[in-house]
Amino acid sequence: MVTIKTDAAGTWTYTLDEEFPDGTHEIYSAITDSGGRILAKSAPLPFVKEAAAAALGTSVLPPTDETPPSFFSGTSLYVLIVILVGVIGLAISIMGFVASRKKEMGGVPPAPPVQ
Repeated sequence: MVTIKTDAAGTWTYTLDEEFPDGTHEIYSAITDSGGRILAKSAPLPFVKEAAAAALGTSVLPPTDETPPSFFSGTSLYVLIVILVGVIGLAISIMGFVASRKKEMGGVPPAPPVQ
């Protein structure tokens, strides 16, 4: 296990002091308290280290998620729900205010003045 502190901007770097042995490994990120206890931990990211000659012009990239983003997913859905609840709450408040004003006035609008 290696502990690395971030700077004020949240960036960090680490250089291995010895080479990883060939085989399967996992890496994860965690948040620790001042005593070193893990408070939150990311899902592990597995990788395989194997000795092989590097070929020019090739790169190994992890697979990507091909699913296009949707408006009704993630935080967009939560924002939409909060806005809808706010609008409904405002509408109910306005209806209650109008009803209470009518009740105060006896439920009948005042007659126009007679000339």
